[in-house]
Amino acid sequence: MALGRVRADRGAPGRPSRTPGAVVRLTRMETGQGIGWLTLDEARLLLGELQVAVRGIETEQTAQREAERVQEARS
Repeated sequence: MALGRVRADRGAPGRPSRTPGAVVRLTRMETGQGIGWLTLDEARLLLGELQVAVRGIETEQTAQREAERVQEARS
């Protein structure tokens, strides 16, 4: 289930960024309700952290599947 939607936007007064006026807006998929705003710098940082987390999960899942295959081969 998708939790939210992300879109580029202009606005969010009072949010400093290296590129003023350019922000990313987060919204809930089900309701369209705004969750918050990220500057481009914040969005880039979050994207990097998400990529690291996803790679870690994928690596863990791959290792688990391989361990299951080895266990099945021994049986």
